[in-house]
Amino acid sequence: MRNKFLRTYIPEYIFVHSNRMSFTDDEKTDSIEYAHFCWKKGSNTQYSKLFVLPL
Repeated sequence: MRNKFLRTYIPEYIFVHSNRMSFTDDEKTDSIEYAHFCWKKGSNTQYSKLFVLPL
């Protein structure tokens, strides 16, 4: 389902975090990689612009 959605509605930008973020008070991280997918209203792009964000 996610694959079909992303092929139909291609995001304009994808921001990938190079390090794992901590969401706890003890600064521990989990084993999940994080990215933000951004769509631009009215955009009809064929390819997403990819950015890798350092922490």
